[in-house]
Amino acid sequence: MKNILLLATVALTFASCSKSDDNISSDNYELSNDGRTLVKWTNSNTTTLDMQADGNLQKVIFIGDNAFRMKEALTSITFPKDLYRIGTEAFYATNLSGGVKFNVNSETEVNFGSQVFARTNITTIELPNANGISDRMFESCQSLKEVKHQRMIRVIGSYAFSNCRSLEYLFFHDSYLTKVEQGAFANCEKLRAVTLPLLVTEIGDGAFANCNALESITINAKTPPTLGEDVFYGVKNIPRIYVFSRDAYINAPGWSKYANRIYSK
Repeated sequence: MKNILLLATVALTFASCSKSDDNISSDNYELSNDGRTLVKWTNSNTTTLDMQADGNLQKVIFIGDNAFRMKEALTSITFPKDLYRIGTEAFYATNLSGGVKFNVNSETEVNFGSQVFARTNITTIELPNANGISDRMFESCQSLKEVKHQRMIRVIGSYAFSNCRSLEYLFFHDSYLTKVEQGAFANCEKLRAVTLPLLVTEIGDGAFANCNALESITINAKTPPTLGEDVFYGVKNIPRIYVFSRDAYINAPGWSKYANRIYSK
């Protein structure tokens, strides 16, 4: 009987220790006084991180500016389910080759500062409900191949995908996107096809600069979007442009010079 009780005690002790080991040491990070902002991740050797699995980190709604900047060992992260904002350059030049995971079912819109994931090794990403893709958000993400998004995306910021040299397709046909800002896809040398939605009203300067592999752009907007200067700067062969009404586009300011490349869908 004593042996049985001893074994039970050992088992309970082991289980208790195992449970406590699941919690991440507070030495690894700095939180704000209210525990809602992750100010900085201090452990440069962390390789994977599940914030939702930790009792303290799951309460975080704001990841501060530069919080994980240049943490080259970090290959993957799962964000807390109630995340509200990620600050400027929060993951700049971090590894992230294993990806990032958002709560894509949340109705809360996540706000992104500029250059949040710039110069990381992300290959695919599924974005959460968000107002927009921020300025230079994925700039020089050389391995990025696939971007999934929710419908609420309304703006693609300046140079958001510039120098993403592995990106081939971007489809925003079912989104609320209204504005593509300057240089949004500049220097995406493998980009082959882009689809823009019904609500798009503006395409900025040099949006597709140096996208020499671009074969087609499909624009679902009935009214031609305002077109910036040198949208196809450096492009040797202008892509085929598929639109709702060819007549509307070839007579619109800025679009008329591309008349021989515009086709009705």
